Amino acid sequence: MWHYNKIIVGNIIEQMRRLCNMTQSWLAKALDFMYKRQFQRIENRETELYCR
Repeated sequence: MWHYNKIIVGNIIEQMRRLCNMTQSWLAKALDFMYKRQFQRIENRETELYCR
């Protein structure tokens, strides 16, 4: 399992989303997040992202 720094990942996601003029809701849906709040927590650096 990979562990990513929540500050770095949150910053990158937010910057790229804003650059592409996307809303959090749209991107969360496009990335297949069940709840928008899950995605908001990652972008707002409240939780860490784990990948397998």
